[in-house]
Amino acid sequence: MQKLTSTQLNYLIWRYLQESGYSEAATKLQRDWNQPDPQSLPFASHIKTHALVALVQRGLLYYDIQASLDENGQLGTAPPAISFFGESVQDEEETTSPSPRQGLSPLEIPKKRKSKRTNGASYEINGSVDRMDIDGEDQSPSTKTNRIQTTTTTTATTRTANSPLANENGDVEMTIEDRPILTITNGQSVGVQSHKPEELGPATTFLHLAADASANSALAPAPLADDFSEPIHVTQALWNPHDPSVLATTGETLSRVYEVQSSENNKPLQTKCHELLEEGKQSTVTAACWSPDGNYFAVAARTFGQDMSEEVKIYSKNGLLVDELSSNHDMVLALRWSPNSNQLLGIATIDDKASITIWCLGGTEFPPFTANALLLDAAWTSEDVFSTCGEDGITEFKLVEGVIKMQTVLTEKGYEQVSWRKMGFSGPYFTGESDKKNPRLSRLVSIADEKPYIWVSNLASSRIYNETSSSPLTTFALSWNQSPTPDAPILLATASTTASICLYDLRPFPNDLTLIHTLNLGPSSSALALSFSPDSTLLAAGCYDHVSVWKTASYAGILPVAEWRPEDKENWASAEGEGEEDDHCLEWDAQGEKIAFGVGQQIALIEYHRR
Repeated sequence: MQKLTSTQLNYLIWRYLQESGYSEAATKLQRDWNQPDPQSLPFASHIKTHALVALVQRGLLYYDIQASLDENGQLGTAPPAISFFGESVQDEEETTSPSPRQGLSPLEIPKKRKSKRTNGASYEINGSVDRMDIDGEDQSPSTKTNRIQTTTTTTATTRTANSPLANENGDVEMTIEDRPILTITNGQSVGVQSHKPEELGPATTFLHLAADASANSALAPAPLADDFSEPIHVTQALWNPHDPSVLATTGETLSRVYEVQSSENNKPLQTKCHELLEEGKQSTVTAACWSPDGNYFAVAARTFGQDMSEEVKIYSKNGLLVDELSSNHDMVLALRWSPNSNQLLGIATIDDKASITIWCLGGTEFPPFTANALLLDAAWTSEDVFSTCGEDGITEFKLVEGVIKMQTVLTEKGYEQVSWRKMGFSGPYFTGESDKKNPRLSRLVSIADEKPYIWVSNLASSRIYNETSSSPLTTFALSWNQSPTPDAPILLATASTTASICLYDLRPFPNDLTLIHTLNLGPSSSALALSFSPDSTLLAAGCYDHVSVWKTASYAGILPVAEWRPEDKENWASAEGEGEEDDHCLEWDAQGEKIAFGVGQQIALIEYHRR
């Protein structure tokens, strides 16, 4: 005779909770059970859907049969007078509502129940059928797809191998005296963490960009927009890659470096501002970026006047001018530093064409390369190799004997008319040709403009994927790891016009992308900016008026661990009240302890203290 163990019973209860939509209770059971992945148990694949309810029903049938036996052990014709639950069977039959279908008990009639909704999202995975709905179909693994997802970690256990009833494996045979105590609460229809997101609002410092640029004036109230002929609107908030006390900000008429110092007793951060644009000049910033070593900040600005020109200047992290590169009449759309921070790549527009320029610190530069289509972004993959994306696909270039040479077009046939607008590289950089012979842990990624396409390359081959939501992508973020291990995930987060974020692991390339989570933002919300923490364990998403933070581990759950919302939502909009049209920028600092979130005329410096 089979004996039911505690592990088997716990699994049956966990499955019931998941299938019924009680996944917060399922999460708590996992935690107390100390079982991070119940689906990995060796017997899990043999368990049919609604197994616990079916087992209990058969047990009740056995109880009724046993209660109907007479003193000679013969089966009587009358049902037992008292049910298993202590109720009079006759009274129960009299008080039970008639079945809508004659000849069927209420148990046999499928009950339709709407799926639970959380944050405006509907799930089919769990909770999409009635908790007691058993239709008698073949529910074997060969005919029913197992759709249970386990996404929660565990921290404690209520039984150990030292328990008097535990066997050598820590398992417990169930007895009448060893009944589990169940606490059932309604939860989201997928496994999630049980605690509420941490509120980050109190530890926030605001930079009012329209205020005077003197020391510490960033904390002063922002003047009204009509006090200025050209209002300031932030487009980038860029932390120094190594120094968490330095933040650069740029906008159409803005280029500044802030020194950000911590303060005690939850007081606002102390800030000091350094203006980079020359006073008296009418300039528009078109591109900016930090060097990988954090020593230089490059800014491209278009200056208007008698001689309209594009100026590219290099500043120290303290805002001091280091170098001024040769200028021309082309508008620079993107700046990208080489891995060793001694070369700066610039992409500029020439009517409907583009030019690529490489400047070297010290004053020399490569002859420009002219492309026949508009280029929008670029990424270095080694000291002398980079790729570009734009209206003519994705192309690889190499620096050879002082010349920029086009190597190959990387996009596949059939996608020639697709425009690729943003590019990212996950590292590590190539160190030589020998790298191409080894399995690569690097990924080069680009997203299409107004299409749900994701282009991924391991620098030896490439593939185009259709994003899960099949909606046009608005932005993406790629985790960075210069020294990854073979088991470390390569994370890609994408946001689309839907109210969700897809989190992928790119390690299986060139196989299908591994979808880790679909993170829901709530009704009428879209992620306008994404950023991974430096260690890639946290993902921040910026919407119009709030920021959400998730843990990226596969077991971490789909609800955010922290959220930030401005206390004064009206003043968080841009000065002209057109906040939804403004650029939104978001970035973690070098230590993963502060988030810069900018929109309109202000930036919120949000402090995040890890648990």
